[in-house]
Amino acid sequence: MEKKYKVLLAILIPLVLITFVLLTFIFNFECPFHYFFHLLCPFCGGRTMLIDLYNLRIIYAFMDNQLLFLGIPTIILLLFIKYILKKDIKIAKSTYILLMIITIAFTIIRNIV
Repeated sequence: MEKKYKVLLAILIPLVLITFVLLTFIFNFECPFHYFFHLLCPFCGGRTMLIDLYNLRIIYAFMDNQLLFLGIPTIILLLFIKYILKKDIKIAKSTYILLMIITIAFTIIRNIV
């Protein structure tokens, strides 16, 4: 990765994390999707999942949001392999389509149940 992209990531990632912390924990920002439609989006429950993980309540964290609970470690693993181990990862277009289908199905099922 080029140096300018590394610098950009080094600036953007902390800004996104700080914004997330400010909006969710300090200002108690509610999910706009949930606010307007009264439905749970794929990321609803993420804040309580992170709090439960921080307090080592693994089962409760899984129950808060299963998609994020399984997805975040997968993304971290892929980023680790690509940028730390410097291995080239090729992801097929069909994988992205499958991930979209899983996300949409998760959203529909969690709002029905």
